[in-house]
Amino acid sequence: MLNAVSAQTLHRSRYFGLKQSTRLRKDVGYGESGALRIVAGSIVSITHVDGGSEAWLTALADDARTFSTVALDMPNTVAEPLELSGVDTRRMLERLNARDIGLEAATGARVFDGKTPAGETHIVRMRQTADLFVIVPVTANFIERGGGAALQITVQPPEGRTSDLSLPDPLGKIVDEWRIDRGTAKAYDVKKGQFVQIIDIDGQQCSDFMAMRASALDDGIERYID
Repeated sequence: MLNAVSAQTLHRSRYFGLKQSTRLRKDVGYGESGALRIVAGSIVSITHVDGGSEAWLTALADDARTFSTVALDMPNTVAEPLELSGVDTRRMLERLNARDIGLEAATGARVFDGKTPAGETHIVRMRQTADLFVIVPVTANFIERGGGAALQITVQPPEGRTSDLSLPDPLGKIVDEWRIDRGTAKAYDVKKGQFVQIIDIDGQQCSDFMAMRASALDDGIERYID
């Protein structure tokens, strides 16, 4: 629940990261640059679900000047200037703002191309903790040849580490947060103008979200989902 101060005193089960090392999963679509914060020693597996299109890897370590493959353990791979045609690069540029540099000098590794079969997987190990970007550029003739792509990324942190650094950013100022265990539920008040952000931290968990108008609920009128 975000953007306002709660007037209630509530018991908080605050989330400080996963207690067990667990795999992190992320999907990246056509024209996207999916970003993940990954600790050194993690194993990253990238699967080309559809095949038939390019995909690139690049990373930005904390002490690096720009994006490159230095943080990636990719022997016998030659770094090339990144192909960013039709890619949303705003998050990449945000990472470079403090370094006062653009993407002109950024390099990466091409892990898939137009001949990649569906289901092919590329695996890489992280040498350094870094922001990893998986980039799927849009090709000029993708409409004629039926372009489009979907990639699935799985990250296995090293033993004793967790993937909590890769949780999405909050939508705004956090007022309250809870971890809802499986098979349980929680009710809370949300004021007009506030946001509710729900994160499936362990993955593959179905959940229901119900909202009821407070005034009608107090009057005994509201009983169903809005």
